[in-house]
Amino acid sequence: MMSLKVIICEERDHQKWDEYVGDHAHGHFMQSWAWGVFKEQQGWHPMRFFALRDGAPCGAMQVLARRVLGKKCLLYAPRGPVLDMNDLETMDSLLYAVKKYYPNGITLRMDPYVREGEIGTDFSHCLHKLPEEWSFWNCPKYVLWLDTSSGSAQVFDSFGTKQRNQINYPTKRGVAFVKGGVDDVDDFYRLMVSMSKQKKIACHAKTFFQNLFTVFCNNKMADISFAEIGSKRIACGMSLQFGNKSWLMYAATDENGYNFRASRAVQWEMIKSASDNGCKMYDFRGTATGRTPSSNDPGYGVYEFKKKFGPEFVVLDGYYDYVLRPFLYKFFRFAEVFALPIVYSAYKKIHSFVK
Repeated sequence: MMSLKVIICEERDHQKWDEYVGDHAHGHFMQSWAWGVFKEQQGWHPMRFFALRDGAPCGAMQVLARRVLGKKCLLYAPRGPVLDMNDLETMDSLLYAVKKYYPNGITLRMDPYVREGEIGTDFSHCLHKLPEEWSFWNCPKYVLWLDTSSGSAQVFDSFGTKQRNQINYPTKRGVAFVKGGVDDVDDFYRLMVSMSKQKKIACHAKTFFQNLFTVFCNNKMADISFAEIGSKRIACGMSLQFGNKSWLMYAATDENGYNFRASRAVQWEMIKSASDNGCKMYDFRGTATGRTPSSNDPGYGVYEFKKKFGPEFVVLDGYYDYVLRPFLYKFFRFAEVFALPIVYSAYKKIHSFVK
């Protein structure tokens, strides 16, 4: 008879955890050990629940906890859990372990890295499937995946002639492309602020990027690219590689970057690096649109830029809640559905005014 148990990982389990999550079809960098370390610096407390069947890993769920309402806490498993979605025994065991470990938990939010329709109805027998197509604080449901398994040369050849010319244009104008590291955060942040001002969007504080660079460069997951003309850096990008996948994190350019059309070429540098390092898929992450992209969508320009690289529009399965305290959960959902959009709108207006 097979035995199934769930353990809470310690530092000595770091490598074993990342090997399982990174190799899994549903694995995501937000379930990596490093992401938990990074989010701890942002005020979340990570806990890693590892399911073992006869000693072999069969499920993983990194849970981030944050205190709200005194001792009560909100739980989030970003892009988790990571397991065979038909393995209900493992799923139930992970949920039971979370419930037991967090007696003061209100709810556990999950957004698995799985296509819509690939999760059976039995999966959600004890979960609440949310109707929202978008969440202000969770991962997006609509993403763009580029297949890079054929190799960088073939991926490049698959682009249209105009796209290839746009990518090659900066090099013909004397722009060089270089890789960066943990010591290049100042240039990266300067470009992020420049783009923030141009597009009138929020930008994280410099300490956020310092922590991001430190954690993921030390874990050899960060791919940082710069475009420079002379000694001046005019565009940048950052992606994270984990297992056999890579994800776009940030990209920015200043006015010179626009003049030299450097943004597409920087994006290509990250895609090429991912493919050359054995990544089978490059995730552009959110589409910034609805299920059917429309020119009326506020983020349609972002979608257009990403779409020119030929990725597939993918609808993920969405958001699930494992409700731990039904009464408090009602207040949480009211705040999320009605209050959070108002707060977010006010934040954007204040941020724009301050800038």
